[in-house]
Amino acid sequence: MDQLLQLKSIIRKLIMLLIQKYLSNLAKLLVISSILNFIASSFVFSQKDINSCINFAKRLYSKGNHDAAITEFYRVAFFESDKSIKSSAFFRIGLCYRELNQWDKAIQAFQKAMYFAPNDSLLQKIKIANATTYIANGKINQAQIELLTIAHASNSIPLKREATLLLIMSAILQQDWEKTKKFTDQFSVYLKNQNVVNDFKNLLIVSLSHKKKSTQKAKWLSTFIPGSGQLYSKDYRNSLNAFLLNTVNFTATSLFLYRDQYSSAIIYFLLLTERFYSGNRYQAQQSVIKHEQKINNQFSKRLLSKIKDINSVY
Repeated sequence: MDQLLQLKSIIRKLIMLLIQKYLSNLAKLLVISSILNFIASSFVFSQKDINSCINFAKRLYSKGNHDAAITEFYRVAFFESDKSIKSSAFFRIGLCYRELNQWDKAIQAFQKAMYFAPNDSLLQKIKIANATTYIANGKINQAQIELLTIAHASNSIPLKREATLLLIMSAILQQDWEKTKKFTDQFSVYLKNQNVVNDFKNLLIVSLSHKKKSTQKAKWLSTFIPGSGQLYSKDYRNSLNAFLLNTVNFTATSLFLYRDQYSSAIIYFLLLTERFYSGNRYQAQQSVIKHEQKINNQFSKRLLSKIKDINSVY
């Protein structure tokens, strides 16, 4: 009889434990359910106010508060499920980062915008923005890859035109006149005001016909006559300096030899004569490089001015 009572007591305790465990799990489920309902209600709220959030972010952007605008656009991108709005949000995030000169973050944002772009038209517009960021970041070859896909594949003439102008401009920035000519010949049909385009082509022909001076020729000229390499590249001041300094040094070395002061001649030659003579040959090459850079910069400036004239037509 006692054993039966003990068994009943054990069973009763087990049942109570099971009931307590069930009630504990039920309480946890109720807490989780409350949290999920709160999140769901927050999401619904964000959906309703998405337009006001976008407008607020745009106002922040227009006022130059780009960091705060980025936060708001990220909020839109997180809560919004519509691909078009999500793509637009990432696109504007890229613009904000570009204004802050944070090129890599801008490119990452544009790439996300491209991923969510719902159609080719929007995708190509984002590619153009991404390409301009590549150009600003000095990654011109990557920019040209983006732009070539638009110039070849886009069905929109305005987009082809914009891609063409950026392609030509990027080649000018590289001071690669052959590539500039290639892009101009290939895509200038999409540009308006062919009279201005023809002026640009004529100036480009002048750039291509420019005969570059040789660094090796300048070096050998200054090897035989110090300063003549600089004269060859029209660096008159350094040409005169090199000629006078080397004349003085060789004269001084010769005087030591004439007076049989061989040790002094060797020391003077090693410390001064040879140093200025070698420097004269090196500077002759540098003078040519600077001269060609100056010429290319002048061509770049004139060609970019023509691009500006073409662009002002639209």
